[in-house]
This record gives sequence, structure tokens and C-alpha cells, in this order.
Amino acid sequence: MKPLPDGPLVMQFRLELPHPTAADHAADLDRVLGGLAAWGLSGVQTPLPVVAGLPKLLRAAEFSVVATVALVPVPTLLRVDPAAAPSRNLGLAVDLGSTNLVGALIYLDTGESLRELSVLH
Repeated sequence: MKPLPDGPLVMQFRLELPHPTAADHAADLDRVLGGLAAWGLSGVQTPLPVVAGLPKLLRAAEFSVVATVALVPVPTLLRVDPAAAPSRNLGLAVDLGSTNLVGALIYLDTGESLRELSVLH
């Protein structure tokens, strides 16, 4: 099994995308992928349900969005949200020890532990 890389596995990127004009006929997905390319991401895979929701979402958000991208095993666009929407980038850390099971809810932007729970098993 290949080890996971150091660093975050999922990241969020704020994108201020250009509005379509008579001279700019780029597809909505191309606008999002171009915004991610500006952050250094290339070859980003995008599931069809994400693509299908882009036209309505981008226009409602006035092309100011936050893209959530899984970085491993290949960059994959997980979701796109309006930038104005409150966002909490959360993760779950689990430690299965010989006598205890510990879980921690982590705010990934700061590394702050929001809640922890430990139980005997």
C-alpha cells in the first residue's frame, strides 16, 4: 500500500472567476479549472454531478466561489460553493489504540481541535 503524502488531503480554494462576455465563450467548467490552475492545480478530475450544477451556482454566486479539491490519489473537484457561504473545512482524526478509541474533530484551516472523545474498547 502506497503511503499518504504529508500535508492536507483535501483543500479549499477561493476563486474569483471572469464573467462570460460576448467575447469570452469559455465553458463554466473551463473557468473553474482555469481558476484552479492559477493555484497550481492541473489535471483536476471533475465528477458529472459537480459539472451539472456549475451553471446555476456560478451565476447565483456571481462567479465568486470556493472549490473543494481532494488532492490524492489525483486532484478531484469535490464541490463548488458560493464564496459568501460560511465554510468550515473539517476533518476527523481517529486513533485506534490497544485499549482506547480516540476521535477528534479538527478545523483543518487552523489545526484546532474542536471536540475530542475517548472511549474504552
